[in-house]
Amino acid sequence: MPARGKTWAKSSVLKMLRNTAYIGYVYWNKSRVQGGLDIKKKRLIRDTQEWIKISIPSIIDESIFTAANERLEYSSKMVRRPSNREFLLASLVICEECGKAYISEGRKARPSNREKNDRKQYRHRIKEGHCSNHIMSARQLEECVWNKIVEFLVSPETMLNGYKQAIENGKLENQREFALLDELTKAGVKYEKRLKNLITAYRSRYWHGKRGFY
Repeated sequence: MPARGKTWAKSSVLKMLRNTAYIGYVYWNKSRVQGGLDIKKKRLIRDTQEWIKISIPSIIDESIFTAANERLEYSSKMVRRPSNREFLLASLVICEECGKAYISEGRKARPSNREKNDRKQYRHRIKEGHCSNHIMSARQLEECVWNKIVEFLVSPETMLNGYKQAIENGKLENQREFALLDELTKAGVKYEKRLKNLITAYRSRYWHGKRGFY
């Protein structure tokens, strides 16, 4: 049960999900205090080699703890916080280069800049861990995507062609993988043959030299 109130606070749940005490260990000597009477004190994290691991009884399975933290890591990179503006493609615009989702953001119109309407956009930022700084108009991108969806849905022939194309692409990808596997197999056989020849040549020279010595 929560210590205060009727529900758990998000920060409390997050701390629990990251607390290794639930899977049977904690660390002592993780940090130190720097500063004195004349200097503002601050807590610094020590090097991990200085941490002292203490084993305690666990109450949950480590696999569950690991899965929860992997989900948190994924959410921090790919899932964006809900906006007070609606975005059709929120968290769905993925960068081809770094694989991270674009940020959905809006900005109110500023009459001083002759802006009449609010702006909605998808944004990539280096300071957010993305590969570049890039902005796309949400209105233009969403309109383009929505038109393609409508065009696809209202035409059974287009849907059938798309389905066939997906199957062909899958076959082509499989053919490429099989061709690559075949090349690697042939290369492996070739290198194995060369290695055997080298071993045979080395042994032949060794035994000839040994007989000559005697």
